[in-house]
Order: sequence, then structure tokens, then C-alpha cells
Amino acid sequence: MTEFFDRIVQDLREQSPEMLEAGIAPTVRRHVTGASNGIAGLLIDTIALMGRIIPKLVEELEEGTRGELSEYPTRRPDRAVPSRHCSDYAKSGESLVPALWIKHEEISNPPESPLRWLLHLIDRLQQALAPAARRHEDVVAQLLAVRKGGYGWAQEDEPRLLRRSREFRSSSITLERCRSAIAVSAGCRLRPLTRRPKEFPNGEAWSRLRRLLPRIEEPMGTPSELAQHLLGGKADLPDLPFLYQRWCGLQIHRILVDSGFECRGDVTASLFGAGILRYTARDSWLELWIDPRLLAGKKHRSGWTCVGANEATPDLMILVPGPSGPDAFILDPTLSTSEDTLSAKGKYLDWLGSYDLGVVAGVPTAARPPLRSWAIAPLRSPTCKVLDQADPSGRIGVLPLHPEAPGRSALKAFLRDIIEHAHAWGRQASVANFTR
Repeated sequence: MTEFFDRIVQDLREQSPEMLEAGIAPTVRRHVTGASNGIAGLLIDTIALMGRIIPKLVEELEEGTRGELSEYPTRRPDRAVPSRHCSDYAKSGESLVPALWIKHEEISNPPESPLRWLLHLIDRLQQALAPAARRHEDVVAQLLAVRKGGYGWAQEDEPRLLRRSREFRSSSITLERCRSAIAVSAGCRLRPLTRRPKEFPNGEAWSRLRRLLPRIEEPMGTPSELAQHLLGGKADLPDLPFLYQRWCGLQIHRILVDSGFECRGDVTASLFGAGILRYTARDSWLELWIDPRLLAGKKHRSGWTCVGANEATPDLMILVPGPSGPDAFILDPTLSTSEDTLSAKGKYLDWLGSYDLGVVAGVPTAARPPLRSWAIAPLRSPTCKVLDQADPSGRIGVLPLHPEAPGRSALKAFLRDIIEHAHAWGRQASVANFTR
């Protein structure tokens, strides 16, 4: 299971380190240590550390170039001040006059190359912070929409995500303060320099910065640091079943894009949960809904509703054009390989239906059920399996999808049916609108 977990984590991290955040997952491990938990917490902690060390770095540079005090007897030089020692005064007539003047001789400003290189490091952190903060705000926006539906876990996660929003804003302010400190020290605005200074400055703070460089070069965490962060219980990490669901959604997204569909939406934010990804290709479209919550008697934004229970939340729901409106295909990932558990995923055929009734020969009929309700399981089989052999339409089945298995032939075959369905009915709808 360790290799299974490692492969999922690696794949999600390649897409975006934020894919490993808890997001608004319904189940997360809550044993948290450290100041800023979560994967983005590594970035926030690094920026906080940078904010504390920058003033010391600038101070050590200035100490190496600080001016000296020069003494001038009798005659007063320009911009000099009299000595404060009583012995440095002499009597002239009835008055005491300074016999020694002191002037601060400036040697030079701090060298520019270390300061310009610090600006480059600050830019690196800002480039990592901006998209992370933007995606987080997308997640918060989804959360505020989801919590209206009554998700208990969404309401529980709201304080944590709003606290993270404040941490992102604080990190941005910290980076701006670092830039200001460098500009004040240099006496002017400098351009960043990507090359490390040939003569690396001496000093305790600069030695500490040298040790900090790997974290700045990998702001969201080095692979070893990330593994320790995840497996050491230092993060609000989604349970493995939810990580597997997110990974399955990512595989679906990649195959749809490879098949010619253009994605509209933020993949990372949507896969956190309760999101939607919209795809378009030629004269057709496709929607991938993640954790949609459908309530009995209420029309969901997807146009579907719950008909066989009080509520239903399929993991993944794919909508495509159909003859009487959007048709639905349900995929429910699970780590179980028990055939009873896999067959039970067919429950959405009875639980879900289109909110608008179907029409046959101009007569309204019952709500249309999904065309398929399949399980996704970590099996190594290269082909899908229909679980109800008596049903020629194959409405219940299992789609094998294992992180360590080469290729995605089973998933590609399943999605090929959906894509052909989308193109066929999408094209007919376009022709009907054109000839109407």
C-alpha cells in the first residue's frame, strides 16, 4: 500500500503540490503539529522565515560597509559636529569653544549584487505564492457555495480555510516589506539578479540563508521534505480513499484533454471537491462534477436531482448532451475490490434522475436515470467488467484503475463511449438549432 500511496502522491504533486491539500474533503486526518499545516504551509513557513532573516542579512551587509568616525582638531570641516567630551573644549576669551570636531566618513553603500540576488529569491517565493493564493480563494468560494447546501464537513472546514486566506495575505505583506527593506538599504530600487554573488557575504544570517536555499528553490517543499510532511502527520491530509478519488478525477481530465477537449476551469481547485470542470470540443460539450450534493425534490445546478433517497453525493458525475437533455454517467471510486461493494455502486441508477421529466411522443414521462453507474477500483485488469450480465446496456460495472498499472486502456475505453455519445447528440442538437 505504501507504493500505491507514493505513486498517487507523486502524480498529484506533478500536477500541483496543492493537490495534496485537504481542500474541503469530507474526511481528513486531524492530527496536526507545527504552525502552518498543509502543503501550502511549507510555502507560508518559508516566507515567514525569509521575513525574519532579511533584516539581519541587510544589517550584516551594512556592517561590512559602515563608515568610520574621523577626528579633526580645531578647524570645523563641513557637516561635522563638535565632540561631546569636556576635555575637547578650550577657552577662547570668555567662552569655551570646541577644539575637536567629529565627522562620519561614508566609505560606500552595501554591495548591490547580494541585494539584487535577495530580490530574485523574493520573486521566486512570490511566483509560488500568487497561484497558490488564487487557487485557495477559488476553493473558499466553492466552500461558501457548498456550505449553503448543508454539508457538515464544509461548515467545519470553513474556519481553517479562512485562516489560511489570512496567512496568504500576511505572506504577501511580508514579501513587500522585504523588498522595502532592501530598497532602503540600497538607497534606490534595484533589479533582481538571478546569479548568486561570486563573493558570498560572510555572517551568521548569510550562512543560515545558504542552508535555507533548498526550501526557496522548492517553495512548496522538496520531495523528501514533502514526504516527511505528509507521512509524519504534520498536515491536514485527506484520507487515502479521497486522494484516490482526486487522482481518478485527474486521470479523467488528462484523457479528455488528450482526446481534443478544451478544459474551462481550474483543475486543482475543482478537484478539491464540490467543483465542476467544463469541456468543449467542436460542436459538443462535457461536464465533470466532483462530489455534487443532490437533494430530493430540489433541482441541482447540474439539472439533476435525488429521486430515490433524501440525498445523494456521487463522487464523479459526467454530463453530456443527450436526446432529451443532458445524460449522466456516474463513476464512484473505491479502494475495495469486493464484488458486493462494487455492485453496490449501481445504487445511483435508482437514486438519481433528471429534474426535468423525459418526453416520449410529446408526453412527459418519469425522470431519466443515469445511463451508467460504475465503480472505479484499484484493480490491475486491462479491461472493464460489466457486473450485471443480464443487462445488455452494461449500466453497472467496474472500471479498473491502478496507479502502478501501465497505461489507462480501461479508462480510455469507458470515456470513448461517453465522448462518442457527446459528439453524436451534440452534433444533432447543433443541426436542430441551425435548421430551426
